[in-house]
Amino acid sequence: MNTREIVAKLWDLCNVLRDDGITYHQYVTELTYILFLKMAKETGAEKDIPAAYRWDKLSQKSGITLKNFYDALLKNLGSDGNGIISDIYRDAVSNIKSPKNLETIVAKIDALDWYSARTEGLGDLYEGLLEKNANEKKSGAGQYFTPRVLIDVIVRLTKPQAGERCNDPACGTFGFMIAAAQYVRAHTDDLFDLPEDLQKFEVDEAFTGCELVPDTHRLALMNAALHDLHGEIMLADTLSSDGQRMKNFDVVLSNPPFGTKRGGERATRDDFVFSTSNKQLNFLQHIYRSLRPGGRAAVVLPDNVLFADGDGERIRVDLMDKCNLHTILRLPTGIFYAQGVKTNVLFFSRGFSDYDNTAEVWFYDLRTNMPSFGKTNPLTREIFTDFERAFDAEDRRAVHDERFSVFTRAEISAKGNSLDLGLIRDSSAVDFDELSDPRDTCVEILASLAKASALISATLEELKASGAKKNASFPSNWRLTKLGSVCKLSQGQKLSDKKFPYLDAKYLRGVKEKSFVNSGNFINSDTKIILVDGENSGEIFTACEDGYMGSTFRALEIQNIDVAFFCYFVSTQKEFYGKNKRGSAIPHLNKDLFYSTPIPLPPLSEQKRIVARLDSLFEKLDAAA
Repeated sequence: MNTREIVAKLWDLCNVLRDDGITYHQYVTELTYILFLKMAKETGAEKDIPAAYRWDKLSQKSGITLKNFYDALLKNLGSDGNGIISDIYRDAVSNIKSPKNLETIVAKIDALDWYSARTEGLGDLYEGLLEKNANEKKSGAGQYFTPRVLIDVIVRLTKPQAGERCNDPACGTFGFMIAAAQYVRAHTDDLFDLPEDLQKFEVDEAFTGCELVPDTHRLALMNAALHDLHGEIMLADTLSSDGQRMKNFDVVLSNPPFGTKRGGERATRDDFVFSTSNKQLNFLQHIYRSLRPGGRAAVVLPDNVLFADGDGERIRVDLMDKCNLHTILRLPTGIFYAQGVKTNVLFFSRGFSDYDNTAEVWFYDLRTNMPSFGKTNPLTREIFTDFERAFDAEDRRAVHDERFSVFTRAEISAKGNSLDLGLIRDSSAVDFDELSDPRDTCVEILASLAKASALISATLEELKASGAKKNASFPSNWRLTKLGSVCKLSQGQKLSDKKFPYLDAKYLRGVKEKSFVNSGNFINSDTKIILVDGENSGEIFTACEDGYMGSTFRALEIQNIDVAFFCYFVSTQKEFYGKNKRGSAIPHLNKDLFYSTPIPLPPLSEQKRIVARLDSLFEKLDAAA
């Protein structure tokens, strides 16, 4: 039985605990408590565990006796003050309520093929379990797990050496540091090429980290212990004063968290020159300041770090002054569980002075014209082969690869110090050379738009003048109705439920401002309309207030009308909303007034024909813009 098969068996045990209401993340944490005892027995490392609470004592009990013993074990191991053991079990509380479920878990773990597990490495088995958890979207663990393929590529290119101090200030489950330690071992005959004092340094001091989340910190401690690494892993916030003592490192490897601090707080560091609430910008500041002169780093960061203005620009300038930012890898999409996040790896080394260390920056585009990666299309080492070859080339200018490009510091400065560069041409983009003469296209579009505008204006004038079907000049198979007859209020929906995926916004032309959703029964006069496609309740029309995505809202279910036709029509009603809005703090349109808005309604097939024609015209307009 190989590691993958054992991991699959361990993961299947989570099914046993579903009746106890245990989440995937709780399951991995719970499994950590039990697995550590078993693995300590298998590796002969039980000396730090009190004899009364070792694996054999646990596995011999059953029923309520086992449950009571297990609860006592967690409490005592977490408070005995015995180094790594107490750190792993500190504040540990079992979520398993059923004694029978606990007995099943212990028995099945005891029955696994531990000979094969020892042969392949217990540390690799545990990392496989963490990776399985990260790949399960329901667990939410992908936020702190960097794919091992990407970690290994970064480590190979950074080349940590024996005797160097390595750190990850946002270490998650400690994956970067474990890979760095394995790289050193692979190049030193498992440390046997090193003198005894350096061997001890590699095990006890070389690889350190910091993690903010207690449960993740617990996983990192066990992961490190199973790989025989005993460097300090702090339970702290790197962006607080605790992080100020993390410095003078030879190598920093990290995938820090993205986003802003809660409530817009800024980092509580008095050594940061640039104060911002943006987490990734603050971690970037911390990392290049934590390097000793000559030290090097590789950091996974989202696209906005490359182009954010204000403090973002100032931090990039400071980075390029203090460090040699020599390479930026534009990563493909789908690497992390948040599919829309676009990321990069920044490679840089700290200079021996604080000015003019970056002369040029090389970019490698591994994003454009690449497939999206995920569970069905996993990332492999081969994806990075050409990038690694270009990265390590003695003369990068001799590399013939369209994905590899360079910009001088002067060119970057001329672009406002933006580093959002190096992306090649998207093969799916419109080839303007193949289009007809743009002047002819524009003339055609303008003529069509003028005709459409005249038709809409005439229709609106007729609607305003009549308000009744008998006076409206429509084709015989059209009818004049009101919005209230084609949509109805749907109660109790919450945007945070995420029940409805967003549609393309191409039908929202002419409507300015951002896409918001109102929490009341109205539509703001200066909002953009959002369409969402309901899986079971038909198409949904919504509008929202102040852009606060956690606010409640009421949705309008659209019935008996093409959703795109509906959206095109409503997007032409800005003038109507402007005249009829109420309120000053939050201008709005009463739902009854909205429902009474007249709408000309052609047959469904005609609606689709009109939409198709408008789509075609706007596509031409986009192509010629």
